Amino acid sequence: MQKYLTPREVARLTGFSPQKVRHLIQAGLLPAKDTSSGARPRYLIRNHDLESFLTPDSQKEVRHAGA
Repeated sequence: MQKYLTPREVARLTGFSPQKVRHLIQAGLLPAKDTSSGARPRYLIRNHDLESFLTPDSQKEVRHAGA
């Protein structure tokens, strides 16, 4: 079974703010699933996707994205 994290949990693990995590998701840099049923997005991030995002190559993209 896959583990899913909220943007707040990702923020705590990475040191990013929850707003920064949402920005990375909306910019397409951090894959996430929108589980909302309304207009306000509610994201879940797979643990595997976070681990992949945190590789050194991914961090280069974050710096260049102005995030």
